[in-house]
Amino acid sequence: MSHYFVLSAGAHPDGCVLDQHPSYFEHIWQATEGIPLGNRFPPHPLGLPMSRRMGGKATFDIVTNTLGYLIVSERIRDVLERHATTAIEFLPIELINHKGRRDTGPFFIANILGQIDCVHLGESVYEESALAPGEFTELTRLVLDASRVDTARNIFRISRLPRVILVREDLATRLKESGATGLALIPLESEVSL
Repeated sequence: MSHYFVLSAGAHPDGCVLDQHPSYFEHIWQATEGIPLGNRFPPHPLGLPMSRRMGGKATFDIVTNTLGYLIVSERIRDVLERHATTAIEFLPIELINHKGRRDTGPFFIANILGQIDCVHLGESVYEESALAPGEFTELTRLVLDASRVDTARNIFRISRLPRVILVREDLATRLKESGATGLALIPLESEVSL
């Protein structure tokens, strides 16, 4: 089986953090689960303010957030548009800095469409949701069931915790070679807190 990594924003103490959903767009949660938004997404970029409680002001190519989104710069968008083998919606957003001004950009929520049920339940370490059986609330070790991985897809979400996005080694290499900042690629089967 190919090698996969969890795609995430790295920890940077001076990097901005986004921690507020836009109150005026009720469907935005769907971008954390790979549900297409299509023409329901506003025609203008959504404004997402930088947190005043945590993080700094610097922006990176992958933006740290507590909202469950994969927020990427144009550089990452270009790599994904050229090399991803999964459908992705790129939803335009504006980062609003601490002074209430639009920060440098452009930035996008990369909505990786669809999910794959491919977690090896016997070897992974997780906490199952009491409210939604079959879904995880926490995942500390992720092992894939190779027989259930769609090898045609080099980026995908896992169905039991859709905010977790996996990339195959070939796409991970492309992302690293792009010089992207703020990028974290966590090897599977590592001890993590997702």
